[in-house]
Amino acid sequence: MLAQVPAEGRFDYCWAEVWPPDSTSASLLLLTVADVSQPDVELRVDQLNARFGTELDPAALYRQRITRFTPVVVAVAGLLLGLVGVRLRRLEFASALHAGVSRRALLFQVTVETGVWLALGLVLAAPAVWLAAYAGNPLPAGPLAAPTGVAVAFAVAGTLIGALIGLALTREEHLFRYFKNR
Repeated sequence: MLAQVPAEGRFDYCWAEVWPPDSTSASLLLLTVADVSQPDVELRVDQLNARFGTELDPAALYRQRITRFTPVVVAVAGLLLGLVGVRLRRLEFASALHAGVSRRALLFQVTVETGVWLALGLVLAAPAVWLAAYAGNPLPAGPLAAPTGVAVAFAVAGTLIGALIGLALTREEHLFRYFKNR
């Protein structure tokens, strides 16, 4: 929308957007007033859209965001993924135990194998996450990367724990049952 502006004269309003919200920044708008000697002029700093309240508490909004449960959700998803991934191979692990492979060696094997496919998944997903979070975003990277890093750490920990629980539930005594159910 275009509006005509007289070549001479003053404006009635001065709008400013301040992020992050700061009460001292709003008072700087009063410095834009050219002539405050007129007694009938009322100077105010108002919120443009008062429907959402006059105060903004970004910390409270951050704590109430819908994604606050992401670390728990990805940890549970990783736990299930690791558990199912190892339980699908329970016949192989029970057979290895029956052949004399120690639990410690199987623990090392499962940890390394799970770590490898987790690392591969992170390497493949990192460009997509970076593109979604940072491309065209003028904000600093740190505050955006921190929640993502926490979620990734929970997902990795959940997956490793799930894989280890799956291995712990695998018993050599169940070898023939695993074979029969295959």
